[in-house]
Amino acid sequence: MLSEEPGERSVEVSWQMLVEMFSGVDMPETTALLHALAPLAPEPWAAQLRLQLELRRHHRLPDWVRGLEDVEVTEVWEQGDVMRDGENVLLGVRWSTGQELTAVTYIDHNMGTVVKDFFTALGPPSEIVEIFEREAPQGGFQRRMDPAEGRARIESATERWSRTWPPLVSEEWPIARPLLLWLASFLPEGAALPKWEELSEKEQDRLIDAFLSSPDGAAVRDDPDARHLIETFLWFGTGYGVADPFRWSPVRVELLLMDFIPRKLHGPTAVLAKAPDVLERFIPWALIQLGHRDDVHFSVIDARTEEALEALYHWAPLYLEQVGADPSAWDEDDNPFDLGGKTPYEMAQSILAAMGDQLDPSAREHLEGFIALGPDPSERDYLLYELGGEEAAARVHDEPWPLEAIDRAVVPDDLFDRVEEIDRGLVAACEGLGFDDEHLTIARRVLTLRGRTGSEGPATARGDRWLGRWTAGGRRRSERSDRPARLPGDQEGDRGSGRSEVHREQGRHHRTCCGPDHEVPPRRPARRTQPPGAAAPAG
Repeated sequence: MLSEEPGERSVEVSWQMLVEMFSGVDMPETTALLHALAPLAPEPWAAQLRLQLELRRHHRLPDWVRGLEDVEVTEVWEQGDVMRDGENVLLGVRWSTGQELTAVTYIDHNMGTVVKDFFTALGPPSEIVEIFEREAPQGGFQRRMDPAEGRARIESATERWSRTWPPLVSEEWPIARPLLLWLASFLPEGAALPKWEELSEKEQDRLIDAFLSSPDGAAVRDDPDARHLIETFLWFGTGYGVADPFRWSPVRVELLLMDFIPRKLHGPTAVLAKAPDVLERFIPWALIQLGHRDDVHFSVIDARTEEALEALYHWAPLYLEQVGADPSAWDEDDNPFDLGGKTPYEMAQSILAAMGDQLDPSAREHLEGFIALGPDPSERDYLLYELGGEEAAARVHDEPWPLEAIDRAVVPDDLFDRVEEIDRGLVAACEGLGFDDEHLTIARRVLTLRGRTGSEGPATARGDRWLGRWTAGGRRRSERSDRPARLPGDQEGDRGSGRSEVHREQGRHHRTCCGPDHEVPPRRPARRTQPPGAAAPAG
């Protein structure tokens, strides 16, 4: 690790050691190394290196070596995910020779908004941007950044890294710190990062009351301990990491249960033991609020809710053991991702035996059809079941669907004006995205199908939900490339500047796009782990 202080001793290597070593050997090879080190070195070593270079002008070196400092940062990009566990900051670099490089810095917010990793790739940022666009999971985003903001983010995260103990170290970091800071110095200064603001008592009470008055909070509404625990969730949610009470990723769930509550919250074991149950209800509500506030598509919210709850089900028994409670108090039967050793076929039989009379007729018929396939159905039989039988499969064809108008007869009268409004949006979205008539016909059929479903209940209220989802889907797809993103910023205060023991042992970096690839049990598709009719996870 390179020391920046004159006279500082290091068990590895210091700038003083490098300057003295290469200055004492007058050769073209060492002169080339001095050209490479001079831009990166801090004062007073940079001045000494440049003095040596003036004394060695007699060495004949290639032009590209003498022009190493003639560099331009051409692009600044941000890549991240809706949960904001971290993000990549990409710098596009071009030398006077035309050669290009992309420097990628991963900034981890859960560790205190610090640089966690760094790597470089030959070529312009457009290549990495294209890969991200093609392979990023739903909920990922990328955008061009203001260069001054990019510099402020990099310098702030690097400075915060220097105050973190133990330091975050990878194969490339912090060895590349001088290179990163040198490249950032080519960007303009002056950007102000958002400052962290403590959640006011009034706003805290408003959020707690909103949760407890919602259907998600109904089960804990009358428990006085629940309010205290929700205050703790908000304390962690707004004071640590990304500092947002509505963002709950698997990493955030783990840090809350395995580090924050055991370390920060003191109280009777009976109260602490309630945290997983309250959190199980709070997470879906919080992520729904995130979707409403930031216009996040409902499918992304559903997927992230499932991920967060799966992490909760994994860590809850370990948390209860850590706070001195009985781990068996966490009822694993409540885990919708654990079939208790049963196959989907066996679980379907259990559901039908226990709840057959309570199921909706169509749900019961669907469940019975699944059981009729047997314990080990062939792929063909399963596909026929999914399609709806031989007759439905026979209607499948590869002919393009013709353009169809909205069927007014199947849409409730009180929703038709809204359906027409959404249809105009669908037409514009299909034209903007280059979709053909077949896509528009399919969209219209699904729209009118949901209209028939809405007519069975309070039509206007149900219509608000499904029409809003269609609007969000079309609008987000067409606006994805130029939509501004919220910035987590440089948040000061009690934000978890140190690393939790759990995260230090379990966390791994995700260097390519969206944040840490944390070690929680892998997600299992709902179709394969739960038979038809089984209760889906909340949210």
